[in-house]
Amino acid sequence: MKNKERFLKNEKGFTMVEIIAVLIIIGILAAVAVPRFMTMQDDARRKISSDAVRSAKLALINGYHNAYMKAGGVTPGDNSVLAEA
Repeated sequence: MKNKERFLKNEKGFTMVEIIAVLIIIGILAAVAVPRFMTMQDDARRKISSDAVRSAKLALINGYHNAYMKAGGVTPGDNSVLAEA
C-alpha cells in the first residue's frame, strides 16, 4: 500500500487547469481557422470557373483565327472586298 501511495505522489502529469487551458486555445484556433478554410474553398471554385471561361474564350479566339487564316484573311460578312470594287 505504501508503494502505491509513493508511486502516486511521484507521478507527474497535467493538471485539470492545464488541460482546460489547452482545450480553450485549440477551440480559439479552430474558430479562427475554419472560416478561412471555407473561404479558400469558395475562392478555389471561383478560380476554376474563371479558368474554364478563360479557356473557352481562348479556344474561340484560336478557332476564329484559324478560320480567318484558312480563308485568306477574309471572314464571312467582310465587306472589304466589295468596297474595293
